[in-house]
Amino acid sequence: MSNFRNRRLVTDAAAAKKYMLTMRLLRGIVSTILVLLFAGYVSVSLYKKFGSLTISINKYNSAEYSLILSETRTFERPSATIAAKETPDITNIAEADLPADLDHIDGQHNGPNYFAYTFYLMNNGENTLTYRYQITLSDISQDVDKAIRIRLYVDGNYTTYARVRSDGSGLPEEGTTPFLTAQTVMLGERADFKPNDIAKFTIVMWIEGNDADCKDGMIGGQLKCEMQFNVVEGTEASESAE
Repeated sequence: MSNFRNRRLVTDAAAAKKYMLTMRLLRGIVSTILVLLFAGYVSVSLYKKFGSLTISINKYNSAEYSLILSETRTFERPSATIAAKETPDITNIAEADLPADLDHIDGQHNGPNYFAYTFYLMNNGENTLTYRYQITLSDISQDVDKAIRIRLYVDGNYTTYARVRSDGSGLPEEGTTPFLTAQTVMLGERADFKPNDIAKFTIVMWIEGNDADCKDGMIGGQLKCEMQFNVVEGTEASESAE
């Protein structure tokens, strides 16, 4: 009888040990699955709805001085305002991952984890003019602007803009020009823009993974970007800027 009891105790102990090992294994598997699911969630949700862009012309009420916008050089659908769609489900990338032909495709042409939009500006007025343009940011959340890069191509030449380093040095991030203010990315001006002249612009936005400010706290962040053009009659813009 005692032998039977001993065998039963041994069997029960072995079963309990097997149960504990099984539960540990299951917990490990569940933890692994949760980690994988979280990684997938980060990949999908990081910077969701990022990159909404509106481009507009501040109308100058004169047939002599007028600008129009279009997504194509042929200006099949000219407009005073054009807008790009939101860019959902992107994560950070490195600048080196961007293709070299970003300004070779018209309209919206986003790639894996970056936003890109090409458009054209024409002087459809009667006189030569000067115009100013600026890029501003709004609806910023989760400090996503701290690691954003905004590259502007103008007729094939580009400048990449970013916030200054957050280490207190006031220095620009490598290879970038600092934002002018918290909301204003840049200001530009072009003079001697003749009737029927066309300028080509491409805006590219991405989250720079090599930026020290690119952190998990940005998950779910978003922002909107606007570019506005203002017509300045004659040479007033150049004179006032001096």
